[in-house]
Amino acid sequence: MARLQELLSNLLCHEAISFLIYGTAFLLLLVYIPYWIRQQLDRHYLKFLAKKARERHLKQMEYTETSPDVNYLDSGFTKEDDDEDDYGYEGDDQKERKEGENANAFQKNSDEKLSYMSPVSSRIAH
Repeated sequence: MARLQELLSNLLCHEAISFLIYGTAFLLLLVYIPYWIRQQLDRHYLKFLAKKARERHLKQMEYTETSPDVNYLDSGFTKEDDDEDDYGYEGDDQKERKEGENANAFQKNSDEKLSYMSPVSSRIAH
């Protein structure tokens, strides 16, 4: 009888261990297979998107090469604007005018901010 109990306990122990091993493997596969499939789909989809983007870029470059004015149209400039500035830098008078405009805009902003303040805080700000 003791021998039968020993055999039965060994058998149950082996079955429990094998159940844990096979159950763990099954759960890992149950989780890993969808994860692996998702990775493969994402990888192929990213390749597909890259291919489409490359085709769009090449098509845009081809369109740009065939139509030289497209750069001006896209940027909002005209050829006349570009012809005024042949060397890519602004003249001194244009720089001074822009600096003056920036200073006026800054002064206007600070005046607007001061108008919202109380009289005491506007005196402190000056």
